[in-house]
Amino acid sequence: MVSSIIKENVPMLLMGLVLPFYIAAKMESENYTLLSFPTNWRPRLDLYVSVVYIAWLLCQWMLYLVNVGDVIPGPVLKQGKRLNYRLNGFFSLVVNIIGFLITTLCGFKVAVIFEKITELVTIACLVQFIISFILLFTQKTENLPEYNINTVANRGNILEDWLVGRSISPRIGFLDLKFVFARTGMSALALLNFSVLAKYYENNKTTNYTLLLAIAMILVYTADNLYNESNIVYIREMSRDGCGITLLVYLIGIPLEYGLIVSYVGTTKYELPWYCLVCIAVFFLLGYWTYRSSNNEKSLFRATPDDPRFKDYETITTASKTNLLVSGWWGISRHPNYMGDIIMHVAMSFAAGFTNVLPHLNAFLIVSMLLQRERMDFEECKNKYGDDWERYCKRVKWGVIPYIF
Repeated sequence: MVSSIIKENVPMLLMGLVLPFYIAAKMESENYTLLSFPTNWRPRLDLYVSVVYIAWLLCQWMLYLVNVGDVIPGPVLKQGKRLNYRLNGFFSLVVNIIGFLITTLCGFKVAVIFEKITELVTIACLVQFIISFILLFTQKTENLPEYNINTVANRGNILEDWLVGRSISPRIGFLDLKFVFARTGMSALALLNFSVLAKYYENNKTTNYTLLLAIAMILVYTADNLYNESNIVYIREMSRDGCGITLLVYLIGIPLEYGLIVSYVGTTKYELPWYCLVCIAVFFLLGYWTYRSSNNEKSLFRATPDDPRFKDYETITTASKTNLLVSGWWGISRHPNYMGDIIMHVAMSFAAGFTNVLPHLNAFLIVSMLLQRERMDFEECKNKYGDDWERYCKRVKWGVIPYIF
């Protein structure tokens, strides 16, 4: 009998493989009609692209090991264990951007990143498959420390172990593979978007302000996540999920899904009037303010609940002595940070207009994921806090967006 893990993860893996190649083919064909399937939709390996990609990937690993940025303990795992993480993702992003600029000034054709997108997706998938098999055959359940064992797997089924991973945080010394791959995708996104910009200028010898706004919004979002990298350590995928092929392949799709907006605007030369760009920018900044200030408020309250800024805030004390905020941002909804995240992603997709559905794919996926995550969080907190959670929900009625959800 096929297990629920296999039933859930095989379709996710197939989607994780199909979607990047589908998006890459759309980018190459410049045909963004949703149901029009391009004929060049297939993997392609290129030796030069493969060597450059692997060298770049190794550089990202090395940048993580550079003694820049704080080293912080991650979430508490089994046996009270906490793994350490180096927070230099923003430094890594800056180094990548500087490297891109130097390469451009030296006369190299940086637009090749966009032009060879299918070859890049192919080698990225191949690398992830190789790493997943290495992890599968080198990480034995009996040799893993208890705190690092993925309880969803490790039941003697090798296919399950490959799909979801035997360990939560596979490491090579201090190098946390899952954490580094997550942030590497953000740097790859920045380089992909700049490559689209270079391609646009190469073809048109001018600028497109809609394209610049789309790149700027995504860069702000990316840079903010890497500057506040400590938040990534605590997200569900990092702290609870295993590191199997399903997750590794999923991480490949992130730069493609975001880059789809920029690619569409760049290749179709889509332009919006200035007043639309101003409205989109204001809407994005509203979302960013909501997202960042609510996250900062939560982090500060967790670290220093006695801070004078919280003296007039109300809380609900649970039976486990946990204080739940019912004032400030966290009195407006149970996930104001999700609300800000949704606003930002909707604003990003608005830059692509409404003549095609496909550029809005990323916004749809993010909104769906956040709403599903809210439901998962709700059930977990309900089981954890019991009646106290019911009391909290009566005070803070809305899950994400007040009066909507």
